[in-house]
Amino acid sequence: GGGDKSFGVQVAKLAGIPEQVLTRAKEILLELESADIAKQSVRINRTEQTMQLSLLDSDPEERVLDHLQKIDPDKLTPIEALNHLYQLKAMLE
Repeated sequence: GGGDKSFGVQVAKLAGIPEQVLTRAKEILLELESADIAKQSVRINRTEQTMQLSLLDSDPEERVLDHLQKIDPDKLTPIEALNHLYQLKAMLE
């Protein structure tokens, strides 16, 4: 669940994550803090549940292509695009 303060960026900095990645993480964090996280969480959870069903019945390449066909990049927020990228990567692993 959500918390009222995230220390992930600070921990990443201590772990030696490159500054470019930290800068992008800070941008995403600001975007999330200013957005209605409850609505986005519901939308993300529904997407993950739908995808989970499709993982059982096809090979990785078909799942990736199916997922890409359902995405409208013009309607994605940066965090949604990043989540889709991670999902696509996971499908191929």
